[in-house]
Amino acid sequence: MKSYRVGIIGLGRMGSTIDDEGHTPLPYSIAASCRASSRLEIAAGCDLLAERRKAFAQRWGVDALYSDYMEMVKREQPDL
Repeated sequence: MKSYRVGIIGLGRMGSTIDDEGHTPLPYSIAASCRASSRLEIAAGCDLLAERRKAFAQRWGVDALYSDYMEMVKREQPDL
């Protein structure tokens, strides 16, 4: 079964943390949805704010982090 590498632009609420608010059904955030799927892999993340990049790295274990989405796409070449 084919899997897809995902690059997430915007590592705040919808990208990473909205699941903490108790919304249903879970998973709700993009990152949590990727983790719940056997066909999706979080390849990289992008956000203008350094503190969001750091929190995202700690929460999801992603090392490929960028402040410029075009650089992320060029270097990581995500499928989605």
